[in-house]
Amino acid sequence: MQKSISAVSGVLYLTLSKFVFIVTGYIVYISLARYLGPELFGTYGIVVGIVSVLNMVLITGTIQSVSKFISEEPALALDVRTQGLKLQAIIGGIIAVSYFFSADIIASLLKDPTLVPLLRLSSLIPLFYSLYAVFIGYINGQKQFRMQALFDITFSVLKCSLILLLVFLGFSITGAIIGFASAAGIILILSASIIGFRFQRHITFPMKKIFIFGFITSLFTASSSLLITLDLLLIKSLIVENYVKLYTGYYTAVQTIARIPFFLMVPINLVLFPIISRSTFSQNNEETRYYINNGLRYNLAIMTLIVVLISSSSKEIILIIYSKEYLPAWSSLTVLSVGMLFYSLLITSSTIISSSGKPKISLIILVIVLISDLILNYVLIPKYELIGAAISTSLASLLGLFIAAGYVLSKFKAFMTFKSITRITISGILIYFLANKIHASGFMLLVEMMCMSVLYFLSLLVSREISKQDIASLKGVFRIRNV
Repeated sequence: MQKSISAVSGVLYLTLSKFVFIVTGYIVYISLARYLGPELFGTYGIVVGIVSVLNMVLITGTIQSVSKFISEEPALALDVRTQGLKLQAIIGGIIAVSYFFSADIIASLLKDPTLVPLLRLSSLIPLFYSLYAVFIGYINGQKQFRMQALFDITFSVLKCSLILLLVFLGFSITGAIIGFASAAGIILILSASIIGFRFQRHITFPMKKIFIFGFITSLFTASSSLLITLDLLLIKSLIVENYVKLYTGYYTAVQTIARIPFFLMVPINLVLFPIISRSTFSQNNEETRYYINNGLRYNLAIMTLIVVLISSSSKEIILIIYSKEYLPAWSSLTVLSVGMLFYSLLITSSTIISSSGKPKISLIILVIVLISDLILNYVLIPKYELIGAAISTSLASLLGLFIAAGYVLSKFKAFMTFKSITRITISGILIYFLANKIHASGFMLLVEMMCMSVLYFLSLLVSREISKQDIASLKGVFRIRNV
């Protein structure tokens, strides 16, 4: 029971941080969408989309590699952190400089020379992120999820405040990029000051070990991040010039909403990684299967509810968050939100595979998915535009989920049970059809969503998908102080 409480506690801390991340992120996106208009907002989405791919490479790959080796051998934590900082100073520097000098090439591929100064300015962000990720990996590997959550919350609030301040002062998109970079620099300084910047002199842990695992994991992360950015970049390249900036603005708005479920599931992956890494390292097969089953089950249950709420009220959500100007994108939001459910389960399954020491398998799966997504986008975007992009990402993610699920099941003899999948799916379908009949708007849409959420979880209780053990684990979180 204690292991369940500990894991749930970690998930709750990190879920809180992701909630703040989502809220502040949407404050930024909604404000910029309304203040800048679709065309400039689309330009911001392109720059941030490219930076996000680089950030995900440096953050997730580094966090997972540092966290893995610290969770396996806690006595070598300082050694791992020292080697990680040295390695990331080199890698982060190379990536930042290469990105800076590649701005002309990237802008040329996207047929927009106005992107060059913005891309160069944003090259500071991956440099700061590369070092910050080492400190987060250090505390994640020690299962200090509460401290990790506090850093994430601080960064989210800083980024939101600085971006909006500079934009509203009249610096437009340039101010937004400067605000983003400044927040990354400040959080790096704070994390180094609080966690400690002391280097270990006599190091026994090899840097090569961190590099190999981190490199493969980073390639996987780059592929997974590119998967949910590729459709926007290809819209920029494949749609006729007269409408391209308008359409990138529409699709940036759609992606912002559709990714909500995935962001909420990130804490489950952050908690699963060190736990499964530890259990597989110690060959505790029973514990590994326990966390695989429950991690995926919780993911599906929560994702299904959020996706149902978004897809059943796409038009109303766009009107509330943005304006009538963005309404042409509502159908692509319906499709892409479902695709994010497949994507989230794919990433969780891949996290399980990587944490067991097989990041190459995760990478191969994502490469297959990326190739499929690229082909689908090239075929569907010219014919169906935004809806074609959403369908492409959704189908490619579903393909990857089937492959990853097959591997997890064959290797660990564990996955979600057929009963769980059936119960959750039926509950989701029932709520979808019920919500689709109501069509509330404004404040009443929030009331509707709350009522649908209650009905959904009641359905899971009645079907016994939510068990007494699940409830006891949740209650136990509030009776302990430390993870």
